[in-house]
Amino acid sequence: MSQSSKVPAVDSAIQILDLLAASPNSLTLSEIAEETTLAASTTHRLLAVLLEKNMISIDPSQKKKYCMGAHIFQLASALFSRQDTIPIFHPIAEILKHETYHSVYLHVEIGNRVVVIAKTESSMAKVSNIYIGSTYPIYSSATGKAILSMHNEEYQREYLLNVLPKRADGKNTLEEMIEELKMVKRLGYATIESEKISNLCFIAAPVLN
Repeated sequence: MSQSSKVPAVDSAIQILDLLAASPNSLTLSEIAEETTLAASTTHRLLAVLLEKNMISIDPSQKKKYCMGAHIFQLASALFSRQDTIPIFHPIAEILKHETYHSVYLHVEIGNRVVVIAKTESSMAKVSNIYIGSTYPIYSSATGKAILSMHNEEYQREYLLNVLPKRADGKNTLEEMIEELKMVKRLGYATIESEKISNLCFIAAPVLN
């Protein structure tokens, strides 16, 4: 169950960064305010702070439009430089792409979320909104479940007790999730249907050693 943030300005700033990261084009102040449902004055104030910290930039090719800033890329580069699996991923992903005609993504576990750090897209696959930097809660994504299934049950319970939402009938889904993780471990992979795109299913397998 979601709780109101104690630092709403931080939430709003992250909301703006997420929007700019997902958008294929730079956006105006009014477009950002509309998409985030923030007041124009609040959006203006947050954009000024993000500009000052180089988290976003003014698009040099289009006046009064905003895009991601250099500091974001510095932070991302620092993270990617520690991922020695990326060079190994691409040749294997190319083989999988040609064999399955689907896009292939590499995720890593960071904190209580999984993050996309590399991808190889197939022109024959359905278009999805997954991009490098996309993050998902571990418990609600195929990748997260595949990773979580590799942990022992004590770890799983401790993690899930803190993050699992309750169902509409008020019952906790903990035991159901534990059983699902046991099955994922037996099978060696996890699947989940897309909530946003019909007839799209994701399958994920953990990469060990």
